[in-house]
Amino acid sequence: MARRVLVWVAVVVGLVAWLTPTVTPAQAADPVRIMVVGDSITHGSSGDWTWRYRLARHLTATGAEVDFVGGHSGLYDLNSKGFGSMAYLDAGFDTHHQARWGRTLLEETTTIRSEVATHAADVVLLLMGSNDVGLSGIDGEESEYRLRTFVANARAARAGVDVVIGKINVPTNVDSDAARAAFAGFNAAVDRVASDLSTPESQLVVADTTAGYDPASDNFDTVHPNARGEYKIARAFGDALHDSYGLGGTFPAIPAVPIGPQQAPQAQVAASDSTLHVYWTESLGATGYVVRARDVTAGEVDFTVRARVAGRNARFPAVNGHRYDVQVQAAKWFAEGASSAVVAATPAAGALPPAAPAQPTGVTVSNRSGEVGLSWTAVPQATHYYVEYREAGSGAAFARWPVTSKTSAATIRGLVNGARYDVRVQAYQGHGEGPFSGTLTAAPTGPTPAAPTVTATPGDERATLSWPAVTHATGYYVWMRGPGETVFTKLALPVFGTRWIPGLTPGATYDFMVQAYNGLIAGGRSTPVSVTPSGIAPAAPVLTVTALPQGARLTWTTPEHANNYRVYLRHVTAGQSSWSVTTLPVWGPPWEASGLVAGHTYEFKVQALNGQVEGGTSAVVAATIEGA
Repeated sequence: MARRVLVWVAVVVGLVAWLTPTVTPAQAADPVRIMVVGDSITHGSSGDWTWRYRLARHLTATGAEVDFVGGHSGLYDLNSKGFGSMAYLDAGFDTHHQARWGRTLLEETTTIRSEVATHAADVVLLLMGSNDVGLSGIDGEESEYRLRTFVANARAARAGVDVVIGKINVPTNVDSDAARAAFAGFNAAVDRVASDLSTPESQLVVADTTAGYDPASDNFDTVHPNARGEYKIARAFGDALHDSYGLGGTFPAIPAVPIGPQQAPQAQVAASDSTLHVYWTESLGATGYVVRARDVTAGEVDFTVRARVAGRNARFPAVNGHRYDVQVQAAKWFAEGASSAVVAATPAAGALPPAAPAQPTGVTVSNRSGEVGLSWTAVPQATHYYVEYREAGSGAAFARWPVTSKTSAATIRGLVNGARYDVRVQAYQGHGEGPFSGTLTAAPTGPTPAAPTVTATPGDERATLSWPAVTHATGYYVWMRGPGETVFTKLALPVFGTRWIPGLTPGATYDFMVQAYNGLIAGGRSTPVSVTPSGIAPAAPVLTVTALPQGARLTWTTPEHANNYRVYLRHVTAGQSSWSVTTLPVWGPPWEASGLVAGHTYEFKVQALNGQVEGGTSAVVAATIEGA
């Protein structure tokens, strides 16, 4: 990809430019770092492909060199109501993202600065606002304020970051004109913000995710996209990236795609007196199941619905001596997916219903690095077992480990060393689930990683921190001490890799340490390293001074690379020969001096700076102050 040559300028919010690090991009040959920011529509839930998957696969297929970045990689588990599920329908893509189920744009405005800085995002894809409008009922004015704040805070981390903003669709349960107008107001605000704030250095582009999108047929519930809707959202962002940045190719025509859960349940049926008992295995991503049957003996050809349930068993009345065909279909809310094979049974007078399996006993836990092993006493006639877990003390619902065990042992993998988990076991006997075992506490553990050896290399408005990989480290935290600070601050988000490139204020000196972590197990911190990034000295501004009553108004041109200024003043009439200078940075024109003496002459000059790199100073301009 031929990337634009961008000037990445540190934009400072607040009085002290160096308190929050900004990040500059990697060299042009590096992949474009894309951070997808959103709520549940982007986060996705267990059993989804997600629109992130469709976009990533499209960009890869068209030869785009991209790297998806962010602090998350998993899905929301609809069953356990927990985060971090990796139960994608296909996890064969770069799953990193910065989306969170239930999150609002208002909440995201407070964190986007650190997220862009930590992950060195070149492009942010934003699809948020449904919760702000749908839950809070904000109007178009408030929508615009939140969008502008988001953009300003993203640019405060990287002045040249590009932002692609998606529009939001109206949920199918919105039934008032006022509510529909609020969604339209948000989308109108998206257009205004992109038009007003886009610059050559930091482009704002609109992805019209409402074009061709029909919530009634493209959602699996009132608001979340099904597989077809995921394609349409990905197409909107893919075309925006291609049309505005030349990234990837034109998104192809959307193929016919099956919706609903695609893992077919495995059904069994047992018969008792005048009743059929149907049970089945769990389907990935299913929130419910549809049980259909036909009475073959009575000559029925079509299947009819006998039950809709959220669990994995059902029963319904049947005529003794009649054969029934039964089929179970997995569903994710309104989206019905794959169906089981047809199973058959014939109820008979006096037949007894099947019994549930007993409670597992003798459960033991073996704590290992990144995983927990469990074993228990085999339950007679159990066909397999479910293992569930949750963060200890969280009060959250248990999450079911997706791999069932056919023996009396199982391993839960992908756990965080140093964390504590509640675990339990349940037996399954085809026709039903038995009671859970008692709950035990597990605590995976591992070695404490050593301190990294860090090298800091200065660059233009940035620095590169690098270190060899530390054995047993799963991630790293960066500690920073900026100019004028006496203590180190641990940055909020971890680094997954052995290099971090913060954008910094040119000419200022920073100290860094890197600490290795094995899950939650903290290792040693590196020896502090110091670095002073360089920067291009800006040219001298051209100053204009307008006398005011007891004051003066200064305006000046803004040279390239300048991001703050010093204003100098001296009282000529009072015989001053030395200059007074502003003690705090001036971020740009205009600037006004007040409390000056009427009828007296003052001289002014302005110096441009790039961070702390001093640039040129304007010519001296005199002004005689007006009376009150």
